[in-house]
Amino acid sequence: ADCLSQLMYRFDSSRSAA
Repeated sequence: ADCLSQLMYRFDSSRSAA
């Protein structure tokens, strides 16, 4: 399952962008 991976990746990306 890539659910957790995707969520974590998105979260990390958001933090980086901010």
